Amino acid sequence: MKLALPAVLIAALLVPASSASAAILAGRTGTPIASQFSLTGVKLAAFSVSSPIVDVATGDVNGDGVDDLVFEGAQQVVVRDGKTNATLRTIQLGRGFGAGGIDVGDITGDGRGDIVLADGSVRVYDGRNGALVRTFAPYGADYAGTVAVAVGDLEGDARAEIATAAGTHVKVFSATGTTLRSFFAYGPSPAGGVDVAAGDATGDGHADLVTVPRAGAPAYVRVFSGSTLVRSFLAGDAGSLGGATVASGDGSVTVASGSTIRVVDGATLTTKAFFMPFGPSAAHIAIAT
Repeated sequence: MKLALPAVLIAALLVPASSASAAILAGRTGTPIASQFSLTGVKLAAFSVSSPIVDVATGDVNGDGVDDLVFEGAQQVVVRDGKTNATLRTIQLGRGFGAGGIDVGDITGDGRGDIVLADGSVRVYDGRNGALVRTFAPYGADYAGTVAVAVGDLEGDARAEIATAAGTHVKVFSATGTTLRSFFAYGPSPAGGVDVAAGDATGDGHADLVTVPRAGAPAYVRVFSGSTLVRSFLAGDAGSLGGATVASGDGSVTVASGSTIRVVDGATLTTKAFFMPFGPSAAHIAIAT
């Protein structure tokens, strides 16, 4: 999707932003529609945005203790204040930047969430001022495919690491871009690649790395501690090959597949919620927790 993205404007917030903690931000990609839900599927807020959504993320960009809302379009990212709903920042990506993944985490170590984007390369934007502070090519300068990205304290060092996936090849990098881990989450297939998330999926207080096939395979979720597989489950129908996207945190794994969102308890693997945030006609949903 190569449409230019004007400023994203949220027209209506139905509940106080403080209720957004431990919530799912869902965007119907290719449309200007987004909503927030509790981890049990209760609708908390509805947003009307002015342009098609590519991806969404949440994180405390301004350091006030409340997660802010981040919307990615094809050539622009808009950050909205989680308390006041005001635009905090607009970052222009330029015509050469493809539609990739986005996440938020403290890469610079100043206590604020920084914005991490990926197409073939990874870019880190300072949460304080939106300045580009770091860029690197996780799969080499010649790699021209898409890259999924996630940010979280995967090493337990109180600093956010950056996880990427190209195909099924998952890598974890330090804040400075040093490779810490490299492994294949599913072997050479599925051909459609995998999505990645970083957050406490199992409820033990430590961030895990979570993967799910993006396309061409059923939504078999895998949860890794380091590069060790600690959980594996099917989030949906084994006959569905449409793929999925994933988010994690608060002891849960959230999987969006087709028109549905499923929230799974990471410890017991029981389904906590299952719902259609935008009705049965939604083809793809971007999620963040």
